[in-house]
Amino acid sequence: MIARVIKKGLEYLNEELWVKGFGVEEQNRICEEKKYTLVELVDLARRDWDHAKALFEEVNEPDMVDHAIYSIEAAERKYMYLLKRAKEEKVVDIPYYQIGENKLA
Repeated sequence: MIARVIKKGLEYLNEELWVKGFGVEEQNRICEEKKYTLVELVDLARRDWDHAKALFEEVNEPDMVDHAIYSIEAAERKYMYLLKRAKEEKVVDIPYYQIGENKLA
């Protein structure tokens, strides 16, 4: 029961931070500012997700485990969002972005 409440709380927090931190206006500002293409943003987001997963494998303190889990979820959502946009605009090679058996494309 408590785990479910905590999970719901984390999901809510992730959604709130996602909306505030990765909104379309913010993303467009970052793109214009740094001149990244959508494909580059997808690749950077994938790298961030991989780094978050690597962090999770390295930590052993309970607070850091919670932080690592949050980082993985946030990075995954960012990657999925950018990948979805890139697919809609037909700027990515779909098979390249499929992950193992879990096809994300």
